[in-house]
Amino acid sequence: MNMWKRHLSPKKRITLLIGQFVVLVICIGYIEYFYTTRLLPDKRAQAVFNSADCFLVSKKLNTRNYPKHVYRADFLVSYNVNNVQYNRWAFGNGMDRSFSESKGEQEAILARYEVGKTYQCWYDPEDPQLVVLVMRHDWRVTFPLILPAVVAVIMLYYFLTNAVGLMGMMGTVISKRKK
Repeated sequence: MNMWKRHLSPKKRITLLIGQFVVLVICIGYIEYFYTTRLLPDKRAQAVFNSADCFLVSKKLNTRNYPKHVYRADFLVSYNVNNVQYNRWAFGNGMDRSFSESKGEQEAILARYEVGKTYQCWYDPEDPQLVVLVMRHDWRVTFPLILPAVVAVIMLYYFLTNAVGLMGMMGTVISKRKK
């Protein structure tokens, strides 16, 4: 007997269906959360933010030591929007405020910018205090979506297969009761 084609009782099939549904919801929830918190803000910045000239006041390699050493390139920029002067910190990876384990990558980002010079930056027209100096450059941010997406597709297949099988079983039971 093929282990993928074994026949389960309706009760076990319903339990399996519920488990598959829960895993599917968790995967979809994770993908949605990750997309809205990590990818969508940068897509919005690229599509909606207005361009401005930013004067680079200061830059630093921000570090955190707990639970391990992590780094982030931070830039203090000054820019003018509608005759209002703003001084805000921008980060080395778009709207992403997270830290990186790679000190070298963050130092390389810092090295591309010189204090005292003017660079193009982008600000949110709805909230000009939000500024981006470095558009997201790391496409690897999408890697955490691969496994949940694969699991979700597989789970969807087995969920639908199981649901169709369960409906077939129920149809058989109903037709037997009518006889």
